[in-house]
Amino acid sequence: MDRVLARLAQKGKAPGQVQRRLGQIGGLVGDVTGRMHGVAGASSTR
Repeated sequence: MDRVLARLAQKGKAPGQVQRRLGQIGGLVGDVTGRMHGVAGASSTR
């Protein structure tokens, strides 16, 4: 389902609401990965 929405968003045919939703999901994923990287970096330097 997510792949279909992503494909639609890439083609620009998805409604703005769906694109915004994909952006929120991407932001959340970025936040989580960034935090994990930050924790890993902090723990490795200690």
